[in-house]
Amino acid sequence: MARSVEAPAVLRPRKTTLGRQHAPRVASARPAILAVIVFSLIFGCVILVKLQQEWAEQHAELKASQARTAAFIAERVSGRLSEVDSALAMAATQLQSLSGPAFEASARAAVDGLAASSLATSAALLHPDGRIIAAGRHGEAALRAAADRALAAAPSGAAVQASASASISLAAPAALADGSVGALVAVIDPAALLPRWNPDQAALLTDVQGRLLAITPHAAFQGAPPAAERFGLDPAAVAAMARRGGAMDGAALAGAPQILGAAQVSGAPLHALSLAPDRIDEVSWRNTLLFHFFLFLAPLGAAIALSSLLTRQMGKLDETEARLRDSESRLRLAIEGARCGVWDWDLETDEVVLTDAFAQLIGRGEACT
Repeated sequence: MARSVEAPAVLRPRKTTLGRQHAPRVASARPAILAVIVFSLIFGCVILVKLQQEWAEQHAELKASQARTAAFIAERVSGRLSEVDSALAMAATQLQSLSGPAFEASARAAVDGLAASSLATSAALLHPDGRIIAAGRHGEAALRAAADRALAAAPSGAAVQASASASISLAAPAALADGSVGALVAVIDPAALLPRWNPDQAALLTDVQGRLLAITPHAAFQGAPPAAERFGLDPAAVAAMARRGGAMDGAALAGAPQILGAAQVSGAPLHALSLAPDRIDEVSWRNTLLFHFFLFLAPLGAAIALSSLLTRQMGKLDETEARLRDSESRLRLAIEGARCGVWDWDLETDEVVLTDAFAQLIGRGEACT
């Protein structure tokens, strides 16, 4: 018994691509290439920002280093002044119980010992009656003036003379055996208080007004010019910075940019300055640049490799589609040449697919489903 088959319920026109030529999808790789370019630009900007931060951090470390150096110089100067002050106090204590020839001999030995130290250039014992026992390169008048300045410089006891022959004087009262009070005074060369180190760094000593007293490595200067003006800075700003401690850039020496650190000397009306080139460590910076270069190159190379792989895969897909279209075209030509048609009926969806040739055979103008 023959089984009848009902006609499909759905028969819709279908636009077929058989036999038609399509351009290969050349533009399909452009989004990947554009993505690589955008990624490179964004990642490059991130690297540049990071490099700028690294440079700013190294520059800030330079300033911090100069501030620490100035504080070290200030502590060194304060310590050396304390040494001289202690020597004066010890000599005054030794002379307190002596009189007669023993006093004169001890006073001469104490004064000679102070003047022969590496810090003091002159020393003297001033009697209340006007007599003076002196040693060193300063005359009696200069030593009396230095003693008066030092005794008047309470509470620090350190007096500064900023002139062509800059000096610092310290004095201590000397109680004598007869009940009178004299004074022991020591005159210090400011340059002897400063450290001597790397010639690329300069150490300076100024008074609280910013007038230059000494500089190492040694450089000749006339009078007591403001140290800040020698480097193109505002003396008031430098003095204010020295009182709180710190460092600033913007200084210049022989046309080269410099960083100036400043600190207050404890127990004396002095400021310690440190001057060094505004130049970061070239080896460290070169290593930083090299690290960030590879940091940029590694993901960029991976992105380029992935993009190239994707482009090749898309090219293979285009070739496959072209071969498929060519096979479809040949099949269509074969079907049309044989004047026959091909149709397919999907029983699950109840849809029939017709080729163009078969559609024409049954009176339809185009392929349909």
